[in-house]
Amino acid sequence: MAVRTATGTTLPGNLTIVPSEQKWVYHSIYSLAFRYLYSDEVCSRNRLLLTDEDDAEYRSFEALIDTSRIFAKSKVMLCSFHAIWLPFKKDLLPKLDSCVHGKVYGEWLYKLFMHQSCVFENQEQYRKSHLILTKVVQDAFEKGVIDQVLKDVIEAFQTKIATKEIYLAHWVRKERQNCYNAMTTLPVESINSHIKHCTKASTLNNTSRSLIMITTGKWLYSLCLDVDTN
Repeated sequence: MAVRTATGTTLPGNLTIVPSEQKWVYHSIYSLAFRYLYSDEVCSRNRLLLTDEDDAEYRSFEALIDTSRIFAKSKVMLCSFHAIWLPFKKDLLPKLDSCVHGKVYGEWLYKLFMHQSCVFENQEQYRKSHLILTKVVQDAFEKGVIDQVLKDVIEAFQTKIATKEIYLAHWVRKERQNCYNAMTTLPVESINSHIKHCTKASTLNNTSRSLIMITTGKWLYSLCLDVDTN
């Protein structure tokens, strides 16, 4: 677990060696170890917990939110790196690489999914982005730019992301005060890397590299206007 101070500095909050990755283990860590180490008062101040896509990690904390007043104000969300980039790399990139225009569509698709996770500030923008994606994919298919196989893969990935809106969408995350717009588990990964490999861990004002990459222009907003006017 990594903790950010009021100045934005990231530091190790807890280093845990788990005997297994079963739900009961994480539930015990959240409900017993954390409360013993930090006190109920400190735990009650938590507002956001980021995890990877491991069901055991985030479902067990959700159960605490529903049953414990101490964590009642907390929110569980998924790391955009684990929930978007890794499955994108596994499921979409191989199919896109075999398409003539795969690189162009791949860059656009990834930026759109990351905008959903890091940029769009309300649910209307989020939903509109999915409508745009559906239209772009359908048009590309009808014009013969992509085949049925690639169309199906893109739509399956879109559905997967859409069903996890409450865990990934920025419009949900931005309401978590004092969380520095946390979107990835990069601080924790950095600390883990330092511990395992004795590499230098970057701890000050960790910012999602994806967020830096995708906020260099207004490409999607102009696209929204084009779709609205047609």
